[in-house]
Amino acid sequence: MFDKTKEISRQTWISATFLLIISSVVSKAFGFIREMLIAQKFGISGQVDAYMVALSIPVLIGGTIGSAFSVALVPIYHKLTNGNNEQKAKRFINTVFSFTTLISLLAMGIIFFMPETIIKLIAPSLPDSTISLTIELLKWLLLLLMGYSLYNVLSAVYNAIHHFKIPAFTDMFSNLFIIAALIFLTSAMGIYALVTGMISSFYFFLLVFLVHLFYHRLLGFNFDIKTKEFREFISFTAPVLLFMFFMSASGIIENFFASSLKEGSIASLGYAKRLYDIIPTLLIANIAKAVFPTFSTLHAENKTEALRDLVIKLNKQFIIYFLPVTCIVIFYRKEIISLVFMRGAFDETALTLTSSAFMFYSLGLLASTMVPVFFRLCYAFSDSISPLIAIVASVSAMILFNYFLSPFMGISGIALSNTLSVFITLFALGFLVRKKLGGIELLPLLKSFLISALCATLVLIPFIYFSFSNPYYILFLIPAYFVLYLALGMFVSKNEFNKVWMTLRKNI
Repeated sequence: MFDKTKEISRQTWISATFLLIISSVVSKAFGFIREMLIAQKFGISGQVDAYMVALSIPVLIGGTIGSAFSVALVPIYHKLTNGNNEQKAKRFINTVFSFTTLISLLAMGIIFFMPETIIKLIAPSLPDSTISLTIELLKWLLLLLMGYSLYNVLSAVYNAIHHFKIPAFTDMFSNLFIIAALIFLTSAMGIYALVTGMISSFYFFLLVFLVHLFYHRLLGFNFDIKTKEFREFISFTAPVLLFMFFMSASGIIENFFASSLKEGSIASLGYAKRLYDIIPTLLIANIAKAVFPTFSTLHAENKTEALRDLVIKLNKQFIIYFLPVTCIVIFYRKEIISLVFMRGAFDETALTLTSSAFMFYSLGLLASTMVPVFFRLCYAFSDSISPLIAIVASVSAMILFNYFLSPFMGISGIALSNTLSVFITLFALGFLVRKKLGGIELLPLLKSFLISALCATLVLIPFIYFSFSNPYYILFLIPAYFVLYLALGMFVSKNEFNKVWMTLRKNI
């Protein structure tokens, strides 16, 4: 039979990174419009609280299944293809696809028959009217459980063969369905317009994946669960499932504590976190996703020194790029929130709550850029235990911090608890992964951090004296800040910052 697999284009991790970043920029631009429309039409109302609590359940379950299976799929697939077992590799993909579909359907059935119990477990202090709406929304949003799980697994199939174009382009335009639903259906359907847009978006692009992969004979139905590869997959996935569950549980924990605060607290946290998540999801998640096959290949070829050098270079780049981002977004937090959300039902009270949470989330931005790379590094070593240890420690600390901070600081305490837990994750991962790389040199990273912190702080001083009432001025001031930051960096440490400039110029 003619094998069409090789007809699918492949990309290097560098070209894939920039492809994914460009697609994510476009996607996030549409995401901005989506979030502005949600804020304009619903503000921080109980409707948004209900939607976010209901959405968190399929995100938690479907995201956990899909993410865990996708992470386990890539290294096992590469192991089979490196051993010239192409047909076994394809059968393995088909078995994972079939198994994911079955598990997702079972999870959907269980939740459908006990929605109230689950909702009261994760957000016990919501008003009765909000709980009733959450139950109704959950019955529809359960369709996303299947969507999240299969979308992640099928994206991993593309990643495993070093093809990133189809997932990138589907992600690029996914928000258009939601925007269209909010514009044309909200007056008739209310919050259900948002639900309709979400479901339509996921299943349209899931259909694109299925048709394309079936056509290239990379996908089919197979349930051969007795193979050595599938047993290895299950063995590897079990701790990863626990890890992904705890990883996704942060939103559930935040909703649990926020449900006891005033109405709209869950919505304000959601707006702040989605805005904060732009950089980790727009850039870092795509870099980690694109570099993961390279990590896996270098490990398979026993090139530990090259792998260690790549990790150190990546983290030095993150420090130089994202430390000034942390400074400027905290400094202009109210202007940023106002620019994005301040219209319609989103009032001054919403601005105050959301900008306060945004500030405390942003304190953990630099740590958040490093964590995904360390996670992927562990999985490249087929180590699913170290990430699990790190995330259990992080979630445990997050619950403890929330217990003490949220009663006194409100949603700011919840956001701060999230940031502190991110630092715990980073330190735990760094400690656990260093032996696998033969040690990690901290002095080069510390040097980059000190130089970047000095430049970012000095350049920020003149901006203290800029006062204006129109938030649109930040569209000019923030780029000016980064130009001055890079100029000062080149003066203070030409060697460190020249690498950044060369990387930008080369890839642009």
